[in-house]
Amino acid sequence: MKILDNINYILEKNLLEIEDVVFLLNRVRIIIENNSQKDKYELLHFYGNWISHSNIENLPNKIIDEIENASKTNRIQDHWMLRSELCIFFQEYSLDKSLLNNRDKWYKFSTSLYNILIDTPLIPKNKSFSFIFNKTNQKENRTFSCSFVIEYKNALNDIRKISGTYSVQDSLNEDKKAKWLTQQGICI
Repeated sequence: MKILDNINYILEKNLLEIEDVVFLLNRVRIIIENNSQKDKYELLHFYGNWISHSNIENLPNKIIDEIENASKTNRIQDHWMLRSELCIFFQEYSLDKSLLNNRDKWYKFSTSLYNILIDTPLIPKNKSFSFIFNKTNQKENRTFSCSFVIEYKNALNDIRKISGTYSVQDSLNEDKKAKWLTQQGICI
């Protein structure tokens, strides 16, 4: 399948730039749709849509839960569930897994992804909220962070705003999760 060859070509690069991340997630989304796997790869499909579209009809429950949690804690959890779905997808389609196993590649992918999402506010259709990533802060110690705003209507139809931060860190915690994926046989 030519799409898989194109994905592997991108995955073999040392570090993925923004345009590579857009292409990768777009191609992954096409494979998911062509093989009727939206339910199996819910987050991958969602991110494949979000990088290109602000208005999305159906948000996965995982994303709704994460946004609701962020509205209470003012923090977004790391995106290791996305990493695990990528891992399962790459394994199913025999794709290069170095993106998932290489700290530098994963960090560059993550920061590129969130730099894309900063320019793509999430405005779900039929929902009374929007989710917007704002500015970024990238430091030499491999910490990337950005702020976010959730704007929603309360029961009285008053517009409320909640802001917080999201960070991608090259941390021991992220490495532990990657090792757990490997131990589970999900990503080797």
